[in-house]
Amino acid sequence: MKRLLILLQTLSFSVLIAQPPSGIYGGGADRPAWVVIGEIGDEANEALPYVNVELIKLSDSSVLASTTTDGEGKFFLPAEEVAPSFFKATYLSFTPLIIEELNINSPFVNLGRLTMRANNDLLDEVIVEGERSTFELRADMRVFNVGNDLANTGMDALQVLENIPSLMIDQDGNVELRGSANVRILIDGKPSSLLASGTDGLRQIPANLLEKVEIITNPSARYDAEGEAGIINIVLKEEKDLGLNGSVKLQAGYPNNHGFTGVLNWNPGKLNFFSSYGFMYRKMPGERDFRQTYTASDVLDTSYSYRTQGEHFRGGLRHTARIGIEFKPIKKTTFEISAVLGLRDNSNGNTIIYTDFNEANTINTIAQSTRTEDESEEALNWDINASFEQQFGDKKEHTLSIEGRYSDSKDEEAGVFTQLYDTSISTSFNNLYQINTNTENQVDWLAQADYTLPTGSTGKLELGGKATVRILENSYDVQESPTINGIYSSIPGLKNTFGYDESVYAAYIQTNQTYGKFNFNVGLRGEETVIRGNLLNTDTFSSTTNFNRRYFQLFPSASLSCRLSDKHNIQLSYSRRLRRPSFRKLLPFSSYADARNFWRGNPDLNPAYTNSTEFTYLYRAMKTTLMVSAYYRYRTGVIQRILIGGDDGITESIPVNLATENDWGVESNVNLNFSRAFLVNMGGTFFYSNRQGSYENQDLSAKTFGFRGRVSLNLTLWKKLKIQSGINYSSPTQNPQGRSLAFSMWQAGVSIDVFKKNATLALNVNDILNTGRWRWQVETPTLITNGMFQWRQRNATITFTYRFNQQGDRRHSGRPKGGMDMDMDMEF
Repeated sequence: MKRLLILLQTLSFSVLIAQPPSGIYGGGADRPAWVVIGEIGDEANEALPYVNVELIKLSDSSVLASTTTDGEGKFFLPAEEVAPSFFKATYLSFTPLIIEELNINSPFVNLGRLTMRANNDLLDEVIVEGERSTFELRADMRVFNVGNDLANTGMDALQVLENIPSLMIDQDGNVELRGSANVRILIDGKPSSLLASGTDGLRQIPANLLEKVEIITNPSARYDAEGEAGIINIVLKEEKDLGLNGSVKLQAGYPNNHGFTGVLNWNPGKLNFFSSYGFMYRKMPGERDFRQTYTASDVLDTSYSYRTQGEHFRGGLRHTARIGIEFKPIKKTTFEISAVLGLRDNSNGNTIIYTDFNEANTINTIAQSTRTEDESEEALNWDINASFEQQFGDKKEHTLSIEGRYSDSKDEEAGVFTQLYDTSISTSFNNLYQINTNTENQVDWLAQADYTLPTGSTGKLELGGKATVRILENSYDVQESPTINGIYSSIPGLKNTFGYDESVYAAYIQTNQTYGKFNFNVGLRGEETVIRGNLLNTDTFSSTTNFNRRYFQLFPSASLSCRLSDKHNIQLSYSRRLRRPSFRKLLPFSSYADARNFWRGNPDLNPAYTNSTEFTYLYRAMKTTLMVSAYYRYRTGVIQRILIGGDDGITESIPVNLATENDWGVESNVNLNFSRAFLVNMGGTFFYSNRQGSYENQDLSAKTFGFRGRVSLNLTLWKKLKIQSGINYSSPTQNPQGRSLAFSMWQAGVSIDVFKKNATLALNVNDILNTGRWRWQVETPTLITNGMFQWRQRNATITFTYRFNQQGDRRHSGRPKGGMDMDMDMEF
């Protein structure tokens, strides 16, 4: 910590000396670049007070300025920049008023007297319904507004991520960004107890509680260094409109996928109460099928091979609730406290059929057995967040924010395994009866402070500190009995209790300045990590293993942007990142669901580091938005899972610090607005990876070229009926021990607005052709594997959503809480 404080003090003094004098008009005062005024009344010519009015930028839907009308219905909107924008006014029980194509050639715009109409009247041709685009481009950030995406009807948060270009969900449920599974996932800008057990917690969040997903591929020093590939921030919905408003949603699906969600908000003025609740009952079937052949001395061992076929179902009851209050006692001071609660009561099942052969083919069957698993899981997760923000002076960016969070997670699993042999084929094998228990408790604390100081007319200095503490305990036990009603005893080596403590202390400083068409951001972050692990084996070996790690690292970041014209922008950025091994990768043993395929961790893992450089070009016109990014990543200490085949027919998967890696890629995303009724979005990543490494004298180097992408079509008919269809595709890729085969999935949905646009009825079919299967091949000196796994089969969902006091506006006009503010001085 002492090194962090010295670093922060030195950098702060250096940057403050170098900063330019404040104010360009003298006296430190800055005039607004653009002012829009007017007044609003109803059809009876009565003034409407407290109407929410906003200037919204056309390019990315960010808010330039916002306020409410006074007692006479008048408003004054000062904006710090001039940009193509539209004006929007919202008021309880009135139709939103939207005016497009404001005059940007004058620094002062008077809209005059505007009239708002009651909700039961239609808008005329001059006033159009504004709906936020599906995809937005911001500085260092891609924003996907998923709140009204038909593709996400009836889904959960993990499935929402699967429908986003550049993201992929692998067969283990890990989220991959640009081909890397090491990505930092946040909820409302913060870690969450819902993710304590990995990405499975995302299955607990109904899709319609999500407002947007923010993807940051090259984060600045302000953000945690964790996550080699970048940061994914999931922002939940929260309305800001005055009065009482909300929505309810019912869904039914096949296979079993039923639920209810509700959002309720009340904003009487200085207070904003927000709440949401989601309930899901889900049972999703899937399947697996793979063949393993054991080899010796590069020649097929004709004595042993087997095939594994299986079906599984996962799911149960899941509840997610969120409640909070935002209080503004005075104009520039904001307090907020919120809580999130998650409950999970799952019952999972597995049925696996093993067929053993005495040759490397399917001719001579020597044994066949059926292994069944019945697992129950109960989990309780909850977070409490409190924050304070103070604005100083007249500049919105002169702020101090302080935040604290406490979270608690408890997860209990119990499984019963039965493996019965077919005695008509062989009587040489004994049946297996096993039970396992796994209990995990985790507590997290977070404290953070951030200060932003405007420097000059177009710059700012940011500095802050953060501390996170995690305390975790995991207990695992597998017991076995010769008979189903016999006495069960622990299997040697499979009983342990693992304690894990992790503390991360960080400080950062960065400056952002704009000079004409150029904008630059330079920052430095220091992080000190302290890890303590304790493994206590309570089986017959009765040994104790401890490890302690402590390391301090610096993480610089820099970006340079240039606005070539109103339509063309470029940016060059750099950041250094790291990947800490998760505690699950440090666990000596983790999974026993499949008796022939073990998964365990490695307590000797070290962090992996990444240096990432990215060049981005953005073209933005009225009907077309194109983003192209070229990136290069150099990675050291890459963590890779490898398969080891034993002579007993058991395959073990362990993570190791395998290699160095060079990654090159080109990512693109284009929005084509052919008309107000027809939108096409295409996104994808071409990548090349060169990995160099070895393990136990085995060369595991691999080179691969691949592509991942998504195409989505959106069609609106008669202003009420919406049709959407999307296709995901991932090409084959090489890895150190084999290759992953191609993956594709097709989805389509339709929705219609009813009850004067206060309600929506929607139907969505996911994986229409039932092709969403992961397939892979593995080849080592002792093992050949061909495998297939499917998390869930084709499914269909129908939903009904009713909105009250939202003026038929299907997008949420208020800024969702938890969104991650980026450096927006240069609109990119």
